[in-house]
Formats: sequence, C-alpha cells, structure tokens
Amino acid sequence: MYLAHRHSRESWDPKTALQGRDRRIFQRVGVKIPCQMDNQLFGLESQASAINLSLGGMSVVAPVTWPEGSQVRVHFDRLVLEGLIVYRKDPTLASQECRYGIKFQKLRLNDLLKLRRILQGNFQGPLAVL
Repeated sequence: MYLAHRHSRESWDPKTALQGRDRRIFQRVGVKIPCQMDNQLFGLESQASAINLSLGGMSVVAPVTWPEGSQVRVHFDRLVLEGLIVYRKDPTLASQECRYGIKFQKLRLNDLLKLRRILQGNFQGPLAVL
C-alpha cells in the first residue's frame, strides 16, 4: 500500500516511455468496468471502459482523442481517481476508440483501499510485481 501511495506522487517523465521496456511495478488485472473520464482542461466528459487496472494506473478505451500529458479524472465503482494520460493509441479501422494508459496521481489512502478491494475481487495473487 505504501508503495502505491508513494508511486502516485512521483512525477512522470515522458522520456521514460522511449526506453521501450515495461516499467510497471504493479500487477495488471484484466477487467471490463464502465467508467466516465473527464478532462478539466478541455471541459469535456466521455463515457469509457476500463480494460485493465492496477494499483498504479489503468488502461481505458474511450471515443475521445485527448493528448498524452493530460490530467484526467476517472469515475467508476464509487471511486473518483485523478490520473495523467501517459500513453495513447489512436483509433484503428477495427476500433473507433482511443486506448489510454493512465497513471494515477495523488491517491488518497481511502481510495487506495477501495481500489485494492476491487483488484482482489478480480485477481488472486500479489498485486505488486516486484
């Protein structure tokens, strides 16, 4: 829990994405959770769907095109989590939705406990990959 709390307060450096290796420290759990994303900078909201989730972030698909580096809020399962878009894959012919990788920012301990409960309900095993 401490590691996830600390990780959510670390700043993200876009140069690390160019290293080409997986730097995740938390287990990704496949889910299908409807959610809502909002971007206060653009003043927009969008329906989305979470496709995987971890203590450090999540992957969602949504029918909007927001740039990497955007601050977003994701609402699902009575949780509202702040995050930063660190990855974006544009729509393809097969899918009209963008795929986003979101790193959680400034998680509160109460929200972290709720998130852990959701993850443990969908995954049996350790949530840290270390």
